[in-house]
Amino acid sequence: MLQNGNILISGFFKTVNDSVRNGIVLLDSQGNIFPGFNIGDGITYSSASSWVAHVRVQPDGKILLYGSI
Repeated sequence: MLQNGNILISGFFKTVNDSVRNGIVLLDSQGNIFPGFNIGDGITYSSASSWVAHVRVQPDGKILLYGSI
């Protein structure tokens, strides 16, 4: 959960609530998809052994994802 109450989720998924989100989604405190969060292409996994190990939100609000993608 982020300081503002929004929820950042990453994982092995393609859609959330019938909306394409490719492995990363930002939800508001009510669980609705946050409309202003542009994921671009999202996370494209290269194989079944790909994974996101960590999610970090920097003080400037930028989001870092790292692992084996």
